[in-house]
Amino acid sequence: MTEFKQIIVVEGRDDTKRLRLALGDVDTIETGGSAINAATLEKIALAQQVRGVIVMTDPDFQGQRIRNIIRQHVPDAQHAFLPRKAAVPERSGGSLGVEHADAIALRKALASVATPDTLAPTLITQADLMTAGFIGVRRPSTGGNGSVIFSALATRTGSSCSVACKNFASARRISPLH
Repeated sequence: MTEFKQIIVVEGRDDTKRLRLALGDVDTIETGGSAINAATLEKIALAQQVRGVIVMTDPDFQGQRIRNIIRQHVPDAQHAFLPRKAAVPERSGGSLGVEHADAIALRKALASVATPDTLAPTLITQADLMTAGFIGVRRPSTGGNGSVIFSALATRTGSSCSVACKNFASARRISPLH
């Protein structure tokens, strides 16, 4: 489950990858760059009605162009602005982009417009896992049956096994298998 109520509109898949790496499980709509089409605009409008959207495009001419197009079709969409200096690539010659920003800059840009999802389960931290004895201790093998561990984790945290698995994966910065 995502930590933000709104869906974040970005230009491309590298932006989505960066947001997920920096912020965890976030939902995005990718415009496909400056060639934003009617189907994508309809998707953004529907997302705005259901959950709300935050537009976070690159701080350059094309990013502003995309914002203006979205603003015309979805006037009540919120906008998060990344400073140009936070979007500079490490290599010279590259273009400005959300994909180059660090987690602090991304959180700061989203802080004034993002609404925390109050239905999102509390993330299980590594400290929780250590306290529960799931990491940091030697234990006999479960014979490859990870469901035993996740069932126990779910029981100890009062959540479903599916949520426990996703929270564990997020705490360990790995992708769950489902």
